[in-house]
Amino acid sequence: MRQSLLLSTAVTFALLISLPALAGPCDGLKLDLEKGTLGPVSLKHNLADVKKALPCAPETVESMAGTALFFAKQGFYITPGESISVYATQTPFKGMLSQNILNKPKATVEGLLGAADYSAREEAEAGFYTHAFYTRSWGTLMLKYSPKGLLEELTLNRSALDKIKKQFPEETTEAKPAAQAAEDLSEELSK
Repeated sequence: MRQSLLLSTAVTFALLISLPALAGPCDGLKLDLEKGTLGPVSLKHNLADVKKALPCAPETVESMAGTALFFAKQGFYITPGESISVYATQTPFKGMLSQNILNKPKATVEGLLGAADYSAREEAEAGFYTHAFYTRSWGTLMLKYSPKGLLEELTLNRSALDKIKKQFPEETTEAKPAAQAAEDLSEELSK
């Protein structure tokens, strides 16, 4: 009995030690929101540097906008020299975030990051997606909230916020009452 207990303990211990080895080579990467990095990869890395730095094989997609590397099994993609994105839908990001905000409600995220520098909305079949943008030393942190209000995609983008704003219409927090809108239109037409 004592031998079987020792054998059972030894097998359990061996399995626990080998569990990290079972994870994929890119499953434990850390996305650092302050530094603008994903593990050893920064937003400044070119295509060759990214492929050299990450031991997992991506799917490469060429387009007019450039080359994107999709790491579908790990839940992230990289456009070398431009952006790094992680997501909570489909195959969720298997790494870690310096601040645990992915798949969290907007109020929780704002509690950690503060109010966004800019917000926008995008209409979709399921409702409206809300986008929040934060200026960082490395570029712009872009957050995409689902119609249910959960953070579903996070992008580190090397571009300045002013350049990104052109792609996203500003979110309006209040609609003008119909009478006020009619009065404004009347004034504009009488000029």
